[in-house]
Amino acid sequence: MAPRPAAAAASPAEPDGAPAAGAGAGPAGPSSASAPGPPPALGKSGKKICCSCPDTRRPRDECVVLHGPDPDGPCGPLIAAHRACLRSEGFDA
Repeated sequence: MAPRPAAAAASPAEPDGAPAAGAGAGPAGPSSASAPGPPPALGKSGKKICCSCPDTRRPRDECVVLHGPDPDGPCGPLIAAHRACLRSEGFDA
């Protein structure tokens, strides 16, 4: 029986031989064992930006879903209030 020719690399590669973007990153993305990114920024209340200002975020989000994100539209005051709240927490919004 003749030996089999060497198979191509298991993951796709770019023409220059570099791994293709996302190659070897499995379904969950890159391994978390690599160097972690910087810790999330916390506001003055100790919360991340996604958890800050829920009292202004919820009405803003509901309005934007119904009417769109135009700051000059009906949601403008809600958008401005949420941004002001985030700025008061120390975020650059």
